[in-house]
Amino acid sequence: MNPLISVIIPTYNHEKYIAETIQSVLDQTFKDFELIVINDGSTDRTEEIIQKFKDDRIRYIYQQNQGPSRASNRGILEAKGTYICLLAGDDVYYPEKLEIQYKYLTSYNKKVLFTWIDTIDDDGNILDGHHIQKYFNVPNRSRTELFNSFFLKGNDLCGVTVMVEKSTLIEAGLMHLTSIQMQDFYMWIKLVKSYDLSVIEKKLVKYRIRNQSGNLSLSPENSIRTAFEGYQLYREIFDDVSEDFFRLSFSDKLKYQNFQGADEYELEKAFLYLNHHFPLLQNSNIFQTLGAEKLFDILQSERILSIAISKYELDLPELYKLTKHTDTTNIQKQFDLQYQLKQSQSQLHQTQLELNQTQLELNQTQLELNQTQFELAAIRNSKFWKLRSIWLRIKHFFRLNSNNNFLEESPKDKNIQEAPKAYKVNILNKVEAERIRIVHVIPNFMTGGSSQLVVDLIEHLGHLYEQEIITSYIPCPPSYIGVNIYEYDNSASSNDIFNRLQKFRPQIVHIHYWGDCDTPWYHKVLSCVEKYGCIVVENINTPVKPYLREYIDRYVYVSNYVKKEFGYEKANHLTIYPGSNLEKFSRDDKDDIPDNCIGMVYRLEKDKLNEQSIDVFIQVAKKRPQTKVIIVGGGTFLELYKRKVNQANVENNFTFTGYVPYEELPNLYKKMSIFVAPVWKESFGQVSSFAMNMRIPVVGYNVGALSEIINNENLLAPPSDSVKLGNIIIDLLNDRDRRLQVGNFNQQRFQKLFSLEAMINKYYILYKELLEGK
Repeated sequence: MNPLISVIIPTYNHEKYIAETIQSVLDQTFKDFELIVINDGSTDRTEEIIQKFKDDRIRYIYQQNQGPSRASNRGILEAKGTYICLLAGDDVYYPEKLEIQYKYLTSYNKKVLFTWIDTIDDDGNILDGHHIQKYFNVPNRSRTELFNSFFLKGNDLCGVTVMVEKSTLIEAGLMHLTSIQMQDFYMWIKLVKSYDLSVIEKKLVKYRIRNQSGNLSLSPENSIRTAFEGYQLYREIFDDVSEDFFRLSFSDKLKYQNFQGADEYELEKAFLYLNHHFPLLQNSNIFQTLGAEKLFDILQSERILSIAISKYELDLPELYKLTKHTDTTNIQKQFDLQYQLKQSQSQLHQTQLELNQTQLELNQTQLELNQTQFELAAIRNSKFWKLRSIWLRIKHFFRLNSNNNFLEESPKDKNIQEAPKAYKVNILNKVEAERIRIVHVIPNFMTGGSSQLVVDLIEHLGHLYEQEIITSYIPCPPSYIGVNIYEYDNSASSNDIFNRLQKFRPQIVHIHYWGDCDTPWYHKVLSCVEKYGCIVVENINTPVKPYLREYIDRYVYVSNYVKKEFGYEKANHLTIYPGSNLEKFSRDDKDDIPDNCIGMVYRLEKDKLNEQSIDVFIQVAKKRPQTKVIIVGGGTFLELYKRKVNQANVENNFTFTGYVPYEELPNLYKKMSIFVAPVWKESFGQVSSFAMNMRIPVVGYNVGALSEIINNENLLAPPSDSVKLGNIIIDLLNDRDRRLQVGNFNQQRFQKLFSLEAMINKYYILYKELLEGK
């Protein structure tokens, strides 16, 4: 007698999991089943493990590797049961899975039934709240609601939970043979056009989230293939769909809900393609392409073209404009890459020249060092040095054993700079007994805008949220103390990072993202964050594209400019301006404002500055010899800037401070008449807002968010136009009344938009909303 249910397990290289998977089927409370295991050409110990099971209900079939669709179809055709269940070789059934589904199907006369899932990690631990779990655990819906969701959001029915009549699968034509990413999605789309696809809102399957993106559907390497299969699938999605079913499925998305006839039906399909973006394929252009292709085809008909013009206000010039921006072959991307390649080659050539020069200087330095070591050795072997050593020991003895100060140390050389003093982070309010835990992920924790944002959040919200930091670099000596910082550099293992997350158990991970050369480190850490599973907030504090992942709940941009240029107009993409401490960066009304000093405060690195950034200061110093220049900051450009200044013979006008402690910045700002931002890109420019609150005019190049910050185009020069910027600076230096007027305006604008209190309140609201939403 044939069994009622056939469970089919296609498996490929699942030696670590297959035994647990098979055992979960054998342990079912419902016993009338057969288990068909299709080994799709595994190269590990999968076959050996399968054959250890001795149970008459198991049928084992081996085939050369052909992919999951071929394996599933073979199992379906071999099956003797009335109902089919499909299970991957690394997932696990709960014991009552078959029993509950079978009773539901037979009681309600259904043909296709899914369930909810739990998510588990490689070792079988429950990943409660994982985003995949949230995605698949959807409520029961009507056929039209489900078809709408399939088109607009993708497949949110988990294939390994299905129980379906065998005859229904056979009638639908089995699994899509040439698809490897979306074979089950093809099947659900075919079935929903004729049958209800019901869902039991119970977790009856454990869906495994593999380490290193081992899940076939989740692997980043498969994104191109996923986009290709998605294009093929969505091109055919409306095949065999009646006008009435289409109308009911997309009533809120149609141009005209009461469209009439086949011609208007085809136009509505085209506009439906054009007017939405599938979130899982947001970096592809498949829907734009499909909509443009459909219009390109159907508007060949004069009859349809007439309808498009009269009813939909779409004529041929509009189509030409649309196809102009439908880049199906990524031509624009190729042009961009070619341009970037030329730029990189040019930069590489320049870097090689600088490297050669540096090597020459290094060789010279080595010669000088060798000479110095030779001379030092001669001194240490001299009689004088031996007598000096005895004298110092006597001096030390008397300092330890006498209250008299008759042996005084010589004053320190004033030209020797001490290391900057670390800033002590202090929580400003009384700490609550139970606090939500937050981890900040930031590639380095040096003095800078992103680091200061983290410090501000810890100091002002630390009483509500216990916060710690994961970074790849802590400077020595550290820039900040009084906060828990864990260093995992590029050589650290993912296991170490994941173990830290598990030990601290954060409810929120807050990423401070700027990409660039730190992207591989971000990827390593965030792979651990995805595996861990919690609320994720990503700050984009520089003008770069965000690190887009499905599990990230909010993207926070440092300015509207960055959001507009690199983000998306979506509800989970928002702007929060960095806030600055009004008490530290302020100037009393009685304080004298200087007339002849300009300056800037930046890390002297290529993320914002370039080799030419110093030119405008040199130009002003030459034209206006009474003007002093303060360059605050250190970095790889420091020595280059000094050489340029010396070559221009204006070194007496310049002060280079190198890196300075955060607390010293206000006093340096007070010396400035004008703050200059000679940047080539700018996401926000918190150093500019500091100057604004100190009633200092801010000038710079019109790039990035600078115009958004200062709201005065007359103080901005075209990018890299140092002559124009220099003239703006000189005109301001020569007009004290205008300079004071601009300074007062800046202070008012700062206090309205860029205060620390406003920023902290917005992050408090953001955290609260996310936690309540969870």
